[in-house]
Amino acid sequence: MDAKEFKNCLIDDYPHNLDLGMDEALGMELRILAQDAGAQSDRLFGDRATPVTCMKHAAEEALEAVERPNHIEEYADNLLCLLDGARRAGLTVRGLIYAAHEKLSINATRKWIFSDDPNEPAHHDRTLDDA
Repeated sequence: MDAKEFKNCLIDDYPHNLDLGMDEALGMELRILAQDAGAQSDRLFGDRATPVTCMKHAAEEALEAVERPNHIEEYADNLLCLLDGARRAGLTVRGLIYAAHEKLSINATRKWIFSDDPNEPAHHDRTLDDA
């Protein structure tokens, strides 16, 4: 199966004889999405979009998701902004995935502070960052 055929199928529709494991297939799907998002961003915004503008747009999209937390489109908008911002900063999908795994390990060791308000996020105790 080539990239174009892969792009036109759903994850549940992969042929059983595909020589890719699920992790590799999902990674390929994410890379294709990032390429498509980048190509569209280049066509629509050209040099006017930068890593900073992409991340500012992602912040706006995140606030929309706060207002509509059950709407998958808001999460998709944010993902597209994040992928394009990373691409424009010279980062790769593989690098993002690696960094996210590293960050999971770091976060697992942190002390977390929780708000009494269930609608407010937890934050790690920054007084321990230099310790």
